[in-house]
Amino acid sequence: MKFGRKHKTNMWWQLSFCCSIAVLMLSSGVLQARVTYFKPTTSQYFGTFKSGTYIKLTGNIKGELATNEAIPDLSKSDKEYAGKVSYETDIELIIPEDPGLSNGTLIFDVKNRGKTVAHFLYNSPRGVSVTNDDIGLGFLEDEGFMIATANWELGHGITLPSFIDAGQKRFVEAVGLAAVRDIIVFFKYQEVDDEGNINPLYGAVQSAVGVGYSQSALFLKTSLLNGFNWMHGRKVFDGLHLHASHAGQLPIMGSGPGPFSSGVKFPTYSHPDISGVHVSPFTYQQLVTELSLRGETPPRIVVTNTTSDYYSLRASLARTGVDGTADVEIPKNVRIYDIAGSAHIILPYRGCTTDRGNLDWHPLMRSTLLNLHYWVSRDLAPPESQLMPLEHRPDDPAILAAPPDFPDALLQVPQRDKDGNDIGGVRLPEIQVPIATYSGQNGPVSSVLCTLSGSYSPFPFNKRKRSNSRDSRISIKERYASKNVYVDLIAQAARALIEAGFLLDSDAWMINHAAAVNKTVR
Repeated sequence: MKFGRKHKTNMWWQLSFCCSIAVLMLSSGVLQARVTYFKPTTSQYFGTFKSGTYIKLTGNIKGELATNEAIPDLSKSDKEYAGKVSYETDIELIIPEDPGLSNGTLIFDVKNRGKTVAHFLYNSPRGVSVTNDDIGLGFLEDEGFMIATANWELGHGITLPSFIDAGQKRFVEAVGLAAVRDIIVFFKYQEVDDEGNINPLYGAVQSAVGVGYSQSALFLKTSLLNGFNWMHGRKVFDGLHLHASHAGQLPIMGSGPGPFSSGVKFPTYSHPDISGVHVSPFTYQQLVTELSLRGETPPRIVVTNTTSDYYSLRASLARTGVDGTADVEIPKNVRIYDIAGSAHIILPYRGCTTDRGNLDWHPLMRSTLLNLHYWVSRDLAPPESQLMPLEHRPDDPAILAAPPDFPDALLQVPQRDKDGNDIGGVRLPEIQVPIATYSGQNGPVSSVLCTLSGSYSPFPFNKRKRSNSRDSRISIKERYASKNVYVDLIAQAARALIEAGFLLDSDAWMINHAAAVNKTVR
């Protein structure tokens, strides 16, 4: 699969569009939300990549909202002045030194509990998870993406409007949703802020993609559902990549007491009744229908699910809703990819009942992002959705119970083959040519890190060891007559994924190399 990289920006189109937006704002008198101030305070060299030299800019960004915006309790804010409310947050840009050399797509990296996720998702080498802004493989920068991130979450570096209610201070948390919206609009369309400071990305951004992982993917769904992806008659985000977003939202539309976000908690086996997370609407069909009824054009959305999202986070509700077990139709602007055998988190964590899952899904993140980039920038459709068939197992204690608001909902998990591995979905070579069972669940259920880590159970090495351990699974030696046979089958599986659009050549090479040096198969 070949991917192009660079685009030339039509500056005259951008200028014409921005002028028309300005006229619309002046004529309407109600579209007051905007970024009012942005000036980087630090600039440093980030690295040199295939697309050119990158820099990191950090600074402070300020904005204001009209108090009549549809945000609960906004008009009560103690920051209200002349019908407007302000907010302030830190921001970071990792961009080409010459933004005109970018590929035209701005990625907004929605932080998860104060930590960035984009470099973790897309730049992590095989077997290594980079954190924060570690360069890792340099994939995002090699491909010419512009990356922005800002704090949105109470307790993690954003100053939100607040008010006193019955003697208690409360924070208007939904302003975090508005802040992200306004920041994207600023970088896409505004040449300068109110003080004349120049937007460093002005004219370079042709499309914007929101990236979220787990909590931050819920943030993006919540933003979409509540109208924050539509401003001045235009989409804010052109595309979204929602990884491990299960079936939920974030309960941040109401005001919270702090000191941390109301969206910090999620249902677990110990506390399955966290309210405001697994609530309607659940399916993407319902979500897109709501947007269409409001007259909004929905963004293009790519969803990647892990196996443990079905067991531990009720992901099946995003496919079926709460009425029955049949999949509802997936809208044309949405793709859903189930990653067979994968875990919600990839962590070197000890103390679980069995070995944690170790399937590295980062290669699928890279191909997914490039497919989404070309969907929003060139209208090139990505591969069709790939789903794992589901089944209802009502007596399985490994499955999180139905949400309290919908006690009759039927939770489902992926069907399994005779080895215990998932059927269907996007199948990495390690799943297509297995040497182990990659289960969707681990224990104890009292440990969130264990239940979200999945499990890994190697096949017995040969027939004798299988017999001694009374393992019903066929042994490695019975499956693969030689190391060469195994390596060839892995290579065939990788080639099939490349042809299907789910794997890049560079990642296939790494997978094939890992198979060749794997000492378990000999």
